[in-house]
This record gives sequence, structure tokens and C-alpha cells, in this order.
Amino acid sequence: MHKMPVPFLKRRSFCAAALCEALFACGSREAQQASRPTSGLSEYRGPLVDPRKIPGDFMWQQRVSATHGESKGAFDAVIQKKAGELLVLGLTPMNTRGFSLTQRGTEIEYKQFVPFELPFSPASVLYDIHRAFFYNLLSPFPNSGTRHSTFEGERLTDEFSEGRLKSRLFENVSGSEEDLAIEYAPVGYSQGMPPEITTIDNRAYGYRLRVETTSTHAL
Repeated sequence: MHKMPVPFLKRRSFCAAALCEALFACGSREAQQASRPTSGLSEYRGPLVDPRKIPGDFMWQQRVSATHGESKGAFDAVIQKKAGELLVLGLTPMNTRGFSLTQRGTEIEYKQFVPFELPFSPASVLYDIHRAFFYNLLSPFPNSGTRHSTFEGERLTDEFSEGRLKSRLFENVSGSEEDLAIEYAPVGYSQGMPPEITTIDNRAYGYRLRVETTSTHAL
């Protein structure tokens, strides 16, 4: 187990697909719970919303497919918010635990259950979740139009239609000249209810995630 504060981490090439490949490789080798030291890891930074501010208690089951260059992979995940805690659980192909991330306030607790090396800070997983589903998305959505805001020097543009969020664009991601684009299909993101498909294209760090929400449950 490792508890870590959320630092502003140095820029580094993010290999999201490597996580998928690692979970596939370790699916048949369930191991004793292990801790991974996080010293020396560097990653891009992102927003974190205090789970106590996220309305309701829920559990989302998702299928995550990642592409980074020629590397591809996929794994199942669970996102659970309960009271003041946000839990992210990554599963192996054997439906066993691969890793977990628990956020309380701005503190992150990372646990590893199979022997693999993360090529990035565990906090990066949470950054993408918050960018896609929670950051600046807790107040009522406008019926339609464009909304502009900022995060630590990044420019954020949200596009709404019929009361749903259709897309997000983060420009100048972590001080780079590239952007991160998020699209919600087929009909957009209805507040508090993730869409069937969420696509995260992080051109700043060279990876693409396709997140399919397979089920949602109120707790």
C-alpha cells in the first residue's frame, strides 16, 4: 500500500496501453498484494475533484481500450463513489484484482495485486477520470452552447446540446502545445450518468482511450 500526495508531476510520455498489456499478462498470475514505490515517477498533471463534492453514491462498470503508438490493450474497470471516497479498480482477464486507486480528498492510495510495472504515475488514471466525468461538471449543464474555463493554464472548451455534454477540449495540456479531446457518444453525457462510449484522445502524451460503460448502479 502506498499513500501519496498529489504533486504537480513532470511531463513524460504516457504509455496508457502498457497498463492494459500488463493486466493481460498478469491475469493468470494472481500474486500477493504488493506496493510500488512512486519515487522517480513523472507524469502529466490534471484536476482532482474532492469526492465529497460529487453528488450521490454509485458504481460504474467499464471496459477500457487503449492505444499508444503500435501498442494496444484492454481491461475491465470499476469506478465506485461512496460517501467521501472514490475507488477505481482495474481487473485482470480472470476477473481478479489488478490494481486499485482510492481517493480521499486530495490523497491517493494505490494498491497493486499482480506483479507488473506501471510506466506512469498511478495518479494519471484518476486525472483522466476527473477530466472526463467530474471536473467542472458538477453544476447544472446549460441546455446548449459553448462554455469556456481554465485549469492551471490549460484552456477548457465544453460543447453542450439538448442539455448534454457532447465534447471537451483541454488545450495547452500540462504546459505542452498539444491538446486533449474528449467525446461522448452516441448522445452525449447526461449529468451524473456516463454515456455509452467516452473517447479520450490525449495528443499531448500520445495515447487514446475508449471507455465503454457497460452498467451503472446507484448505491
